[in-house]
Amino acid sequence: MRRGQQTGAAVAAKILAWRQNDGWIVPAPPAYAEPALPGRWQPTPPNNPAPAFTQLLYATPLAMASATHFLPPPPPPLTSERYAADLQEVQLLGAADSATRTPEQTATARLWASVAMPGAGTPTWAFAVWNNVAADVARERHFSLLDAARLFALMNVSIHDGLHTTMASKYVYNLWRPVTAIRMADTDLNPATVADPGWLPLLTTPPYPSYAGNMAVIGASAARALQLTFGTDRIPVVATWRQAGAPDVQHAFDGFWAMAEEQSMSRIWGGIHYRFDQGPAQTIGKSVAEFVAANYMRKAR
Repeated sequence: MRRGQQTGAAVAAKILAWRQNDGWIVPAPPAYAEPALPGRWQPTPPNNPAPAFTQLLYATPLAMASATHFLPPPPPPLTSERYAADLQEVQLLGAADSATRTPEQTATARLWASVAMPGAGTPTWAFAVWNNVAADVARERHFSLLDAARLFALMNVSIHDGLHTTMASKYVYNLWRPVTAIRMADTDLNPATVADPGWLPLLTTPPYPSYAGNMAVIGASAARALQLTFGTDRIPVVATWRQAGAPDVQHAFDGFWAMAEEQSMSRIWGGIHYRFDQGPAQTIGKSVAEFVAANYMRKAR
């Protein structure tokens, strides 16, 4: 045991030294502001916070060559049918007072966002939920310690670099969030959109641009890493959220991708993402996991 502790401490020290100047933590993140033009990101209500994580476009990933290694294509134009359809969807489903969203969808949006339901503590966050699923399946399949370690490395590096990519893409494309787009729909030159100046989402909008979706890439990266590890998607899994002062919440899925899809949809139900944010984010997640697996997670011969 002592030998293992020493090895773990030595590896951790090397990783910390390697990442000390990776650009994730900086004294002063780069200044960022967009002109008040249709489609461009603006601070969002209720508190209009300053933009966060502006440094990530320039930070160093764990495995990829750069933060734009798997940069997605641009979002649809404001005047397109796709833009209008996806805006209308989030306007109906994601409103704080939506009559279209079901109670189950409301609860799911809050769970994946780690927002407590009334009377409950903050639920387990998305990273922990996926790591617990990985641990459950590895245990069921009687993984060795080495194979389990490889699985966790593959999945978490994939999540990290996938999330790094979507964060960078936000500051490449600078797309306004649904709350801004809906309130200012009369300025987008799209006759199929309808402005609602008082519209608010179910969830508080994060302080950075919309495209592409962070939560969608987390799910896709994790799901693809698990598919690659176990050679199949068709493994039933149960995601568990633990909430202090309230019973656990569990969602059962027939495979990893079904879980990732729910995670992606939760952001539309929460009113903070368009559907067109999510598909490209899922593509990024799959691509990153495949890249990490092919280049860094090969078994020793």
